[in-house]
Amino acid sequence: MPAFKKETTDYHQERVRDILILKPNASARSIAEALASDPKNPLPLHRLYIGKLIRKIEGERRHRLDNAKVTKYLAIIEDETQSVKEQLWGILLDNAADSKARVMAARGIIEAGNKLLELQMNAGIFERELGTVRVEHQHTIAPEIALPILKALQNYGIIRATATVIEPKGLLDHATSGASDRQ
Repeated sequence: MPAFKKETTDYHQERVRDILILKPNASARSIAEALASDPKNPLPLHRLYIGKLIRKIEGERRHRLDNAKVTKYLAIIEDETQSVKEQLWGILLDNAADSKARVMAARGIIEAGNKLLELQMNAGIFERELGTVRVEHQHTIAPEIALPILKALQNYGIIRATATVIEPKGLLDHATSGASDRQ
């Protein structure tokens, strides 16, 4: 069986999908016959290759169904959480309510929000980035501003007075004289 390009495989998969829409229980052999006998655009494919495409289509359907189920249940939980939070806010803002009940309502609001966020993270809506540090240099100091700052820091002894300043393309690189002392 020759290996097809991705575009060709996608085309074959769409043709098989079109037949599966009309005949959901069609076998690979019947799909092969239907494709080969198509009057407008006949497509002779081997039944084993068509079976592989059918399994791929069914896998995509299962994946979509799983995602739809998760989304459906998440929406239900979000609605229930919102309803409970509205009732808890009513208790929290009610001046006639017992102070213990108001504290419990505030705690419930916070916990409901945290639980919903955790569920969304588990579902993959939000990405967990605990323990990771993202360092991005968004603003660099221009050399005409950085040099006086560097000299002031040297004068006050915050950095070594023997530090040298190298200016590659507007960025400052501080090199201590420790390496030059060894030469």
